[in-house]
Amino acid sequence: MTGFFIISCIFEDMKISLEWLRQYVDVTVSVPELAAKLTSLGIEVDAIEDFASKFALVVVGEVLEVERHPNADKLSLTRVTIGDGAEPLRIVCGAPNVAKGMKVAVATIGADLGDGFVIKKSKIRGEPSEGMLCSERELGLSENHDGIISLPAESKLGSPLAEAIGKSDVILEIGITPNRADCLSHIGIAREVALAFGGIVKKGEINTSLLDTSRTRTDSVAKVTIADPDLCPRYAARVVRGVAVKESPEWLKRRLEAVGLRPRNNIVDVTNFVMMECGHPLHAFDFSTVQNGHIIVRTADGFADKFITLDDKERTLPTTALLIADSEKPLAVAGVMGGANSEITHDTTEVLIESAYFNPSSIRKTARLLGINSDAAYRFERGTDIENILYALDRAAALIAELSGGEVLDGVVDEYPKKYAPKEFRFRPDKARKLLGAKVADAAMEHIFDRLDMTIDKKNASEWKLSGPSWRVDLEIEEDAIEEVARVHGLQNIPPSTFERAPFPIERDRISKRVFDEKLRGQFVAIGFSECVSTPIISAKEAELFGGPAVEVMNPLTVDLERMRPSILPNLLDAARRNERFHAAGQRFFEMGSVFRYQEKAQQVAYVEERNEIGFLLKDIIEDKNVYNAKELTADIYLARSVCEHILNSFQVEATIQVLAPDFQLGRWQKAHEYFDAAETLVVLNGKQVLAVIGRVHANVEKAYDLRSAVYAGLLDYDLLHTAARKAMTEGFTVKPLAKYPAVERDMAFTIKSEVLAGQLLAEVQASLPKEFVEGVRLFDMFESKEMKLRGERSLAVRVKLRSPERTLEDEEEERIVAGVGSTIESKFGAKLRA
Repeated sequence: MTGFFIISCIFEDMKISLEWLRQYVDVTVSVPELAAKLTSLGIEVDAIEDFASKFALVVVGEVLEVERHPNADKLSLTRVTIGDGAEPLRIVCGAPNVAKGMKVAVATIGADLGDGFVIKKSKIRGEPSEGMLCSERELGLSENHDGIISLPAESKLGSPLAEAIGKSDVILEIGITPNRADCLSHIGIAREVALAFGGIVKKGEINTSLLDTSRTRTDSVAKVTIADPDLCPRYAARVVRGVAVKESPEWLKRRLEAVGLRPRNNIVDVTNFVMMECGHPLHAFDFSTVQNGHIIVRTADGFADKFITLDDKERTLPTTALLIADSEKPLAVAGVMGGANSEITHDTTEVLIESAYFNPSSIRKTARLLGINSDAAYRFERGTDIENILYALDRAAALIAELSGGEVLDGVVDEYPKKYAPKEFRFRPDKARKLLGAKVADAAMEHIFDRLDMTIDKKNASEWKLSGPSWRVDLEIEEDAIEEVARVHGLQNIPPSTFERAPFPIERDRISKRVFDEKLRGQFVAIGFSECVSTPIISAKEAELFGGPAVEVMNPLTVDLERMRPSILPNLLDAARRNERFHAAGQRFFEMGSVFRYQEKAQQVAYVEERNEIGFLLKDIIEDKNVYNAKELTADIYLARSVCEHILNSFQVEATIQVLAPDFQLGRWQKAHEYFDAAETLVVLNGKQVLAVIGRVHANVEKAYDLRSAVYAGLLDYDLLHTAARKAMTEGFTVKPLAKYPAVERDMAFTIKSEVLAGQLLAEVQASLPKEFVEGVRLFDMFESKEMKLRGERSLAVRVKLRSPERTLEDEEEERIVAGVGSTIESKFGAKLRA
């Protein structure tokens, strides 16, 4: 097995027509009350589109007169009647298509067209205007602004525009979570409405008189073979002959348009209607294209490599893709999209209707690999109702017969090798009450389960056996049932005091990960940084820049998100690139998150290592020159080092900083030589462990991200820093009294060989000083003349701070200490103490 699975948990909006919903359940409450109750049940109503209410003052009018505006060439003066004996309105109009006798949309005085645009009585170029003739764009119907709306001649004067154009419906945009596949239909939402307010859910009525009207049996002309029952546990089909493919009637087109679907023809529209009605996707094949009438459900492996789908795109088929095929060719990608070679056309006379159940994992994988996001795949990959297959099939067949004039062959081909068995699980009422923190009686919970159509077997009072209805694929374990009790009982009915009384340990962790994270964020923010929160998935091209092989995502969401990040740095660089395009100056940001690498064997999930990392980035001018700054503060290696030191000091973590050497072992950042510039890179050590790497990003990486100026960054080991911080907090602090005696600072400049590192010199000076007197050693100057460069030498100046805790140091004593240091450095490195 290769790669890495990412499962996305996202909310998708679905449109529900209130007018359509009322066909299945009585809705007697107001729209706001309905939306609030559905939201409290976890079916979140994100938006309400009520065109009729929004534009109640936009009515149907008729243009009586059109004259040229005396003061403007492109404006017209019109007189418009809206009926009911009212005086005609005088309206100034700029539309080129306005004409006498035209039925138009009139926004009357007081009409609010959105964005604060309220129609008022006014004068335009000296002429009075008592309303507005509207275009589609001004009403939010489309982007068309070429002219005003021309309404049908039979439109009734003075009637609301919503009635005239069939927009009197209320549309609810509902966010559906991935586990609630049963709510992806009007009947599914009707069940939730009935659960909330009571009532009975009605299914769409099937006109059985239109079924089985032919003497020919379906199984005599059609055959179904399922090659892999695990991928397709059930496949049913009906055949309708003598169909006439034509435009759908207005009621059907209006239903589909209300939920955002585009009508095509009476056959395809029926399949979409049934899907939006009961939640089960169907597919209609031109039966004449099916070789020998034999449908074979099989994978593409060894059968087909390429396939042209309904959108006329040739797609390369994964070997695991499940196909609907005949003996010669594929006809559709099962549950995802049909094929161009079997689509319904105006020449179609025989239709095979497919109603099936497909394995959700298989559909999800195939849809992602093909990059297809269809309504059918969206439902199949979340799990449809396997017991609803025949209802959906019969409902579609009867409607197709009604709308196309065809006859439905006798019987159904129903291959059902793996019968559905409800999943049973235990339920303990006492555990539910304990988890919820609410006293919900057994009888109340039983009533909730009855309303949810769940089967209840009371083995005893303390433990029940439950199973959900076939359409609730998310009810599998005890906690699922407890969640149902919570949402139906009402989260608002669970007393908050339950949580206030929750016990806490007397001794709390002073440096828990939560506390550590908060303090870490606070320290970065305190010095002017902003936090980034980005996806841990990047492109393969980016991943290659940071030392591969990167962990592969098996089911990438897009072609640009196919690798797990090996470092946080690519996300920071991407943010820097975006900010640079918007001319952002002084970029300072950080991120904490997971990074992924293979430990040993690449391309094997078992060897994927997930670790936490902290990254920060500095770029451009951090602070401008002003009265407080003698010069601009620009991002450089010294500023990056000071940021790292600030973070370490805030947690009292001791560390040493060294220049990156070519042979230095960096552990988790072993590939850092490839994306950091070795000439300007520092390594931070906590003992012998590498705690961080700080430096300038390599020029090749800057070029790859199209960055125009130098970038400095740091990467810190989150887990090691947290461990070191915990140790420092646990061990406590050493407090020293304030010094009573003055300190002495002495400067020493050495002419030393260029290959000797400054860190080596500082370490040796430190070791040469008396421990009881030394307070600090630091490098404060480096100089290299042309002559010195030719000799392979440079000058390094060191400042030593000495202090005695018991007395004032004498000059002779200081001279002796300095001379001893100079002698040691001369013998150790062959250096000379400069005068």
